[in-house]
Formats: sequence, structure tokens, C-alpha cells
Amino acid sequence: MKEKMFKALPEVSEKASYRFVSAEEAGVKRVKKAAKKLGHKCNPEDVVAILDTSIFRTCKEGFVLTTQTLSGSFFKEVIRHTELISAECSEDNELVLQYKDGREEKIWGNIYANYLVEVLKKVISVTNGI
Repeated sequence: MKEKMFKALPEVSEKASYRFVSAEEAGVKRVKKAAKKLGHKCNPEDVVAILDTSIFRTCKEGFVLTTQTLSGSFFKEVIRHTELISAECSEDNELVLQYKDGREEKIWGNIYANYLVEVLKKVISVTNGI
């Protein structure tokens, strides 16, 4: 499932200085650091990919995609993508998330909002078997 999820992630424009890297590419040490600092202490074995946005690639800022969640330094709580039916980006660069139970949640998405929405759309399609 992890490999299928990573392969579904959208590529970013060559001009962008960020992209998710697979847990395998990142390496064990970096995955553990990211899981602790960005993944809200998620299990490193569940990490699919890391988007490290810190200047020196220290995993102090960025995002972690796991088999169940998307989390990051910019989010107060994790996004459980397994509970989502859709993700959109508002004009204000907010992530607009629609959950299977009918809830709608808006999360500040910053400059990465459009990319994260594309990531969530791909991940939702993989986890929902679409």
C-alpha cells in the first residue's frame, strides 16, 4: 500500500523547490526524525513520504504522509485521509476537507495548499480504491 500511495503522489513543477520524497529515499534516520517532529509522533514504519521544507533539511518544518494521515509543522492536528471523501483549495489558500461523516473542515494551508490538495486527492483515490 505504501508504494502504491507514493507512486500516486503528483509531481511538482521543476521550478518548485519542494516535493515529497519516499521514506525509502529519505532513509531511516530522517524518517524517524520526521515522524517525531512533523508526524505528531507517528510510527516511523507507517511513513510513506516526507516533504521537508526546512532550510537545512532538518525536518523542523514540513509534512509527513503516512498510511493513515497527513501531518506537519503547520497543522495543529493530523488529517486522517482515510476518513476523507474530498479535498479542495479555497481562494484564501485553505485546505477544505470533506469527511465521510459529513463534516467539513478548513485548515490553513499556506503556500503549499494547492500541492497538498493534489496530494490528498491522489491519496484519497488510492485509499478508497478509486
